[in-house]
Amino acid sequence: MFVSVHLWLCAVYIARYHSNSSKLKLTEELLSASPLHVMAAYALNPMTVATCVAMSTGVFHNFILSLMLLFILRGA
Repeated sequence: MFVSVHLWLCAVYIARYHSNSSKLKLTEELLSASPLHVMAAYALNPMTVATCVAMSTGVFHNFILSLMLLFILRGA
């Protein structure tokens, strides 16, 4: 009962739009593919990639700073 009423309301609601707007309507296929698109956009974002690269080189930067402080304290 609820499903048929819901489908009827959706049909009435959709009928109010202009016929050219059918290209803009969300379909089941678009909704099922959107998590993949969001994941790809996040994973391939240049800022995300740059942050990951910067974090991995931060270890080397800290190591070089520690060596510099060690040599300064030893007087070498």
